[in-house]
Amino acid sequence: MASANALMMFVWQQYDPEAHHDVHLIMYALVAMAIVMCLLMLGLLVAGIFGFVQIKKLIGVLEETRAKIEPVFEKGVEFFDDVSPKVRSITTNVDQMCYTAREKADEVAETVSQVNRTVADINNRTRVQVARVDGMVTEALVTTQEISQTVQRSVRGPVQQIAGIVAGLKTGLETLIARSPFAAPLRKKQPGPGPYDL
Repeated sequence: MASANALMMFVWQQYDPEAHHDVHLIMYALVAMAIVMCLLMLGLLVAGIFGFVQIKKLIGVLEETRAKIEPVFEKGVEFFDDVSPKVRSITTNVDQMCYTAREKADEVAETVSQVNRTVADINNRTRVQVARVDGMVTEALVTTQEISQTVQRSVRGPVQQIAGIVAGLKTGLETLIARSPFAAPLRKKQPGPGPYDL
């Protein structure tokens, strides 16, 4: 369209107003406009054919895609038809389990409260008994210490005497064994330190 306008401007600039009888220039301009219009129509026709071919290809691709997608959608619908009752059943079961769990939680909470009260009561009683036992143990320890001191005083003298007697007997026995005729072969057979002795 821009080329036709440019051509018309060129023709009108060449037109001489005094030569208004010069119809040839106007005819050339009309012929040029007709040629330009034909070229434009031809271009639009080619563009239309090209667009038609492309749309036809696009329709073919869409049909192919539809043929491939329809079975998937059908399977999806069948799957959802199969799954929906199961999902409802699962939802019902979950609701029942939640209700049961809530009831059990309430029962457990009550039981825990009772156990806490019982433990607190036992704890208080245990403290009282521990205080009593502590007093008794303290008295027993004091008494035991006094008895121990008394026993030590009364036993220490005879024990020291017995320890002296035992030490004397031991020394006497060692001397007797050392001088006996059986001790000489034992002294000769005593082995020296072994390879693993330190």
